[in-house]
Amino acid sequence: IQAYPSVLSLLARTYKRNQVKAPKFKRIYLGSENVYEDQLEIINEVFRPNEVLNQYGHSERVLLALQKPGTDGLGFVPFYGYMELLDTDHHVISDSNITGEIVGTGISRVMPFIRYRTNDFASFYGQSYSGFMQGWKRVNRIEGRLQEYIVSKDLRLVPVTYICGSHINQLTQFLDVQYEQPKVGEVVLNAT
Repeated sequence: IQAYPSVLSLLARTYKRNQVKAPKFKRIYLGSENVYEDQLEIINEVFRPNEVLNQYGHSERVLLALQKPGTDGLGFVPFYGYMELLDTDHHVISDSNITGEIVGTGISRVMPFIRYRTNDFASFYGQSYSGFMQGWKRVNRIEGRLQEYIVSKDLRLVPVTYICGSHINQLTQFLDVQYEQPKVGEVVLNAT
């Protein structure tokens, strides 16, 4: 099965909560969102896959990264787009374990030769790939959506994760939650 991690983990929680036996999947492909440990735990517990793989990409078709079975991290497909990591001064990072913003130059017809800032962050993995992924740029876990903040009345940027984390006990009674900010200093919580 191929799925968004947030959707598949919601489905897994629904199976578990209703005490319904879920189908067993041989392989699960997750993509288009960050994959968090609690999501992986419930997905593995409920669907019992042989392996869970992750992919990273953009609808603009600038970059594509895949997880090689049996390994950690993700490898960027070199014939899809050119990937760079940039530090806060916009210098190219080439060393391992230094976090930088993922920047891609697409070679597709959709976004050809446009250098695209993603607002996603990663660091290069210490070991390179062998086999069919040899030469692919390998990164540790990708952190995306780091730009998601709520603006307070005094114009401070507050990460959504702070709000969620401080109310995690109250939020566990809901299947899913969504934060909306219609205006500065106000937040609406939609919960199901």
